[in-house]
Amino acid sequence: MTELLRMINIAPDQQNQLEAGAINIMSMHQAKGLTTDVTFVIACEEEYLPGRASGAAIDDERRLLYVSLTRARHFLFITHCRRRIGAQRHSGSRSGEEQRNLTPFLRGGPVPSRSGLDYVRALYRH
Repeated sequence: MTELLRMINIAPDQQNQLEAGAINIMSMHQAKGLTTDVTFVIACEEEYLPGRASGAAIDDERRLLYVSLTRARHFLFITHCRRRIGAQRHSGSRSGEEQRNLTPFLRGGPVPSRSGLDYVRALYRH
């Protein structure tokens, strides 16, 4: 696992550069200043965003998410879990709890959250 993380981590001299025709995996911080045709923002859960942040740090987390969401030119996909089991249950600000929540920064937005399975099924109906 450590080797995989090392392989997908962008070296400091490669930050803010995209490899054309490839899937580029980067952190929200690394995506600043870039635009892409398709952007996936994963794990948009309250337990990560804002996570343990408090005070002014919550606003920093909100701005970072906003910057991440605005990277996409054509398609934006936002994912979150409603439940994490196994080792994943021990991540985030509420370690040990299975139940997860969409980040409050996105709740009540113009597009309701729905299951990935429902989304894929709807694609096949069109």
